[in-house]
Amino acid sequence: LLRRLTSTWTHVFSGRKPLFSIFSSVFRATPHPSQDDTVFVVPRAARSELLMAAALAPLAVAEMRAVHSSQLLATDASDDLTGIWATPV
Repeated sequence: LLRRLTSTWTHVFSGRKPLFSIFSSVFRATPHPSQDDTVFVVPRAARSELLMAAALAPLAVAEMRAVHSSQLLATDASDDLTGIWATPV
């Protein structure tokens, strides 16, 4: 499972190379493929790095060079969009 998680995050982060810097313990903790059937506890540091990857995932797919709006907008969850809010940023 750890190998699959690592390879999935490797694919996600491939477009944003600096995000790889959060992985150190994950790569060390990943067992050799011949030990894939072995049950083991993932070290705390590797678990922390996987949580950090989940938290930073939006940065891996966001267009960081996009022009930002001068307003912050919010809408309610209704189907007819009766509530909308805007404020300058």
